[in-house]
Amino acid sequence: ALASWVASLVKGTHTFYLIGETDGLFTPDYMAFALVAGMILGAAGALFRRGSQWAEKSKPSGVGILWMLPLAGLLTGVVAIWMPQVMGNGRATAQLSFSSDVDLAVLPILLVSFLAKAIVTLLTIRSGASGGVLQPGIALGASGGALLGILWMQIFHTNSIGMYALLGACALLAASQQAPLMAICLVMELADAPINLFVPIGFAVAVSAFVASRLGGPLAAVHLSKSAKKC
Repeated sequence: ALASWVASLVKGTHTFYLIGETDGLFTPDYMAFALVAGMILGAAGALFRRGSQWAEKSKPSGVGILWMLPLAGLLTGVVAIWMPQVMGNGRATAQLSFSSDVDLAVLPILLVSFLAKAIVTLLTIRSGASGGVLQPGIALGASGGALLGILWMQIFHTNSIGMYALLGACALLAASQQAPLMAICLVMELADAPINLFVPIGFAVAVSAFVASRLGGPLAAVHLSKSAKKC
């Protein structure tokens, strides 16, 4: 608490992610959305975690970094010509999702943003760059939540796109980091979300974490088996 207060004297207390108008109330359809999004984004988070682990383990250890890292930077720059939101740690991609319009025409933009951010992030790590996957995880989750939210709102015309993106960000981050409580508290703090949303978001994160644990089970078992043989 003291560290946060000291930092606020320098950084201020502005909201990191703007999610638009929310009244803190959730509806039955939002709880149903939490179940569906939790399953889908839990699987996506597990895949992103596997991808990041592969990229980290496959980093070049020799002179390969001298050409792989510039090539990854060039690729990122080319992609950014058409999709500038892929640059940086993912904040731009996430904010685009939080503030998107409820329009089917936005779906291709969100889908391409999701895929581009995931691919560029993993290739950058694979090329030898130093960086984390926490903020990219939020960006991917927000994009996925917004994608599903726009489709969901074609049937249920309640809530705002920011609430769907918020739930998605928490769900995918929980699965990719295997830290459900951290994901909920971090994303909701960054977005200054109403505390009532802990209920549907907590449900989505629980589903997401369960799905990720089921998908990650075989991989974890193989890893432990190999470690035991080495010992």
